[in-house]
Amino acid sequence: MGWIDESERHEGHIKVVFADGRLGGGTWGAGGVTVDGPDGLAARDEAGEYLTRPPSAVIGWRVACDHVPAHLTDENLGRWRHAPEHWLSPHVWHRVYSADEEDLDQHRIYASLNEEWSVDLMGRADSDQQLEDLLVAEWRAHIEPEDHARSVRSALDGLAQARELLDLEVAAAHDAGMSWAEIGRVVGITRQAARDRWSKTLGDDPTRTDD
Repeated sequence: MGWIDESERHEGHIKVVFADGRLGGGTWGAGGVTVDGPDGLAARDEAGEYLTRPPSAVIGWRVACDHVPAHLTDENLGRWRHAPEHWLSPHVWHRVYSADEEDLDQHRIYASLNEEWSVDLMGRADSDQQLEDLLVAEWRAHIEPEDHARSVRSALDGLAQARELLDLEVAAAHDAGMSWAEIGRVVGITRQAARDRWSKTLGDDPTRTDD
């Protein structure tokens, strides 16, 4: 299980890195760590069995993310797992084989050759707050631009709703007998500006000068 953002459009996780540059680790098979295929998913052989390599073959890790394609709307989130887009961090966390060599600030992580589960970085992060914070920060830096874009869209939606409410309130005020001069003072604009903005919408004659 990885990290899922508030929008449920991004799921962060960890890929293991092998010496030949191939990635894996999405699933653990009977023979060890699974190897990814070109689609970013665990590859299988002709018999349908997972392709695996021993944990000792892992030389490092990279932060990854499966996320909703940009063209999908929130209403279609249920479909995203069938065709996620994949992001892979350019940074590699290198495996070291001695606890003394570990330096998280330098992206060096100790994973014992005598303990096969030591290469399960997500499992270690569950009990190592410093490591988890570093990994999550790397993942969140990837999704931050979309977070801001979503906030901008939300603000625009709020602005549109506020404008619609303002139009309704101005119409009610004018129907109740408030003049354009009075409405303008409340809004903070001139009488003429208020009339120019709302008179046509309200079906008022903009040439009238009695209010």
